[in-house]
Amino acid sequence: DREDSDKAPAVDWRLVQGTRVIARGLANRSRNERQTEYIVQLDLANVKIRSVIEVELQVMLGETKTSKNIFLFPSTPFKNQQALLSRAEIHLFDPAGDTAATFESARIPFDPILQIESLDLLRGALIVIGEGLNLGHYPGLTESLIDAMDRNNNVILLAPSGGSLAFKLTDQKRLVLEDATVVAGLDRRFDVESWAGESPIRVRWEISQSKNELSFKESNSPAAWPWIEFHKRISANAGVLKIAPESTFTLCGLGITSRWNDGPVAKHLLLEMIRQNTNLTLATRTQERTGASNDQ
Repeated sequence: DREDSDKAPAVDWRLVQGTRVIARGLANRSRNERQTEYIVQLDLANVKIRSVIEVELQVMLGETKTSKNIFLFPSTPFKNQQALLSRAEIHLFDPAGDTAATFESARIPFDPILQIESLDLLRGALIVIGEGLNLGHYPGLTESLIDAMDRNNNVILLAPSGGSLAFKLTDQKRLVLEDATVVAGLDRRFDVESWAGESPIRVRWEISQSKNELSFKESNSPAAWPWIEFHKRISANAGVLKIAPESTFTLCGLGITSRWNDGPVAKHLLLEMIRQNTNLTLATRTQERTGASNDQ
């Protein structure tokens, strides 16, 4: 609502679960040239959130009242998951160290990849490339990652800062192209349009095809894709035990570590990517209640 006065009335808010008010407070105010905006900062320090819950956010401004149903997520989805995540065999290539620091703070078990040549030794692992890496600065990296897929390794590339990739068309089993709504596809409760008021998309790729190759190059076009999955056929003589005759290379253009503290979505999205790229059944709420996991 537009306000002419420098002093806008306070906005009262409350969170309601069923008939119970679980939190309430007053909104801070910020002003731009066109309208007065009310930023509702939810103080949930005294609210214990053990699992995802749906609540009603009620906002009152004078006699005007509006409401919206929202979802509250635990501050971290990784609690009680460490024992299971260790079985994912996550290997991280992250020369800058920012993604590694995020993983360590979240207690996500991983083995660092210190040399590109060590990719040749991995079998049935999940290889993660740290966010912000310029692929062009590491000759041979993309080729080694694509070769590693033949050994039943899945790859997740987190929002790089440069470089391109090319896959052989004969290796393609499936190609999945998604916009930011892929987040809702993983969990309909996730915010698709903005995280803390900004778009979650950091990188998009355009696709080009030659006679023998499918190439992905970074692009500023809004029509380019922020999420691509290249599913590669595994040759019959790969010599590894396979759950399925394909491996997946996921190009994730959504910010993960860079948006780690902008709400819960980046954390939950990463956990879901790990789950989908490994043969894991993550700890359930029943396990959390009964203490079936030894993690604290």
